[in-house]
Amino acid sequence: MNRNTLQQRVILDTIYEAGRPLSAAEILERGKEVCASLGIATVYRGLKRLLGEGRIAAVAIPGKIPY
Repeated sequence: MNRNTLQQRVILDTIYEAGRPLSAAEILERGKEVCASLGIATVYRGLKRLLGEGRIAAVAIPGKIPY
């Protein structure tokens, strides 16, 4: 099922607008400026979905957990 909720749109827009890799915490912080109801669990679910769809790619940073 391909639901395009406001939260999903905010997550994707936040990533694209940043122009650089973001952590889940950064996505949450920026995304809450647009959608106050956005939560960290929603960000992680959204990232998992976007990764699975091939719309984003994980970036490995030494010593950090990807997203």
